[in-house]
Formats: sequence, structure tokens, C-alpha cells
Amino acid sequence: MAKGVHFFSVLIVFLSLAFVAHSSCTYVVKLKTGNNDERAGTNAKILLRLYNKKGESVDATSLRRYRDGPNSRNYFEKGQLDRFKIPGKCLKICKMELSHNNGGDHPGWYVNYLEVTVVNDQTQKSSAVKRFNINRWLAKDEPPYSLSVVRNLC
Repeated sequence: MAKGVHFFSVLIVFLSLAFVAHSSCTYVVKLKTGNNDERAGTNAKILLRLYNKKGESVDATSLRRYRDGPNSRNYFEKGQLDRFKIPGKCLKICKMELSHNNGGDHPGWYVNYLEVTVVNDQTQKSSAVKRFNINRWLAKDEPPYSLSVVRNLC
């Protein structure tokens, strides 16, 4: 009888650890488009990848899909602060890669900053806000003539 109880105790501990190791989180992302130029906004498809120190990542291959607001809202417009909720495994974020596909009528985009807060879905505890200052164009026709930016705070 004692062996059976011990086995089930060990099994419960093991399953609990497995559950914690694979806990899920929601990444609350705030993205600020610049207001320094009439052309600052974009209609391009936005891609975001968030990394931890080990290089593990959470990807949003079409950021609009994760919008936290009305479907009718026009995202990534001049001077606008947009908010997104991305589900994924829990990681301590310290690096981000932001890019776009250069599509749409006005693909060039001036980005001020991106902020990320990680919320554990089980405990509802939030991480500190991680801010990535960008302050540059993601465009082929504006310096630095690139459609992507990486910010590494690891």
C-alpha cells in the first residue's frame, strides 16, 4: 500500500512540474507609430519575433491577427499606439525582431517603440514592461533602407 501511495505522490509531483514547465503566457504588445511624417503609417503585413537569452522565440507572423481592439480599426497609423495579445509559451523576453513585407499602398513605416508585458495565463502575474526603443524607418526608401529592425537587451 505504501509503495502505491508513494508512486502516486511522485507521479503528481512530476505532472505538476511538467505543467509548470509548459505554462502558457499572453504577450501584451504595445507598438507606437511615429507622428513625425504624414507617411509614418503602413498597410504592410507586420511580423514580430520575441526572444529570450537562449534564443527561444514567440512569433507573430501577422501581428494584425493578434489585435486587441475592434476589427474595423486601422492599425499602424501615424501617431497611433496599437495593442496586441499574442499567446505562447512563457519566456523572459530580452530581444525583439520587427519587420514587414513591404506590401500595401504605403509600405514605409516609422516606429517609435515597442513594449512587451508577459502575463502568465495560470497565475495572471505580469512581468515588468520591457521597452524596445526603435525610432527609425522600416522602409526601402528611407534611411537606413531596411524592412526590419532588431533590438537586443539580453
